[in-house]
Amino acid sequence: MVADLAAAAAAIVDHVAAGSRSDTPGYVLIDPLNGAIRDTAPDDTAFPWRRHAASLQWLVESPADPIAARRWVTDAHRALDTATAGGYANYAEPETPPERYFADNLHRVRIIGRVVDPDRRLRSGLGF
Repeated sequence: MVADLAAAAAAIVDHVAAGSRSDTPGYVLIDPLNGAIRDTAPDDTAFPWRRHAASLQWLVESPADPIAARRWVTDAHRALDTATAGGYANYAEPETPPERYFADNLHRVRIIGRVVDPDRRLRSGLGF
């Protein structure tokens, strides 16, 4: 596992460094998933990634070219390959299916949504 984490860390650094040399500089916020986050079972809430090492938030501030910025974020996911499993709903990305955020918990999220908001007045922006 240490080798996998080291490879993921190297991929993150390489991607941010490459971005800083291009016209699309970006950065990443890394939030460790420990403490109370890890103490909660992955299926106790909508967020299923509680057993993972960290949550990454890829950001490009005020991009001159939004398409290039989106490509930079997409390339970040590719650079991490199998070290990335999903996403955090508060870091929603365009054209990303809700399964990426909720995995096996999506079915329950949809059921709760129908019960709590049967008239669909609330919108998540996540395609459900």
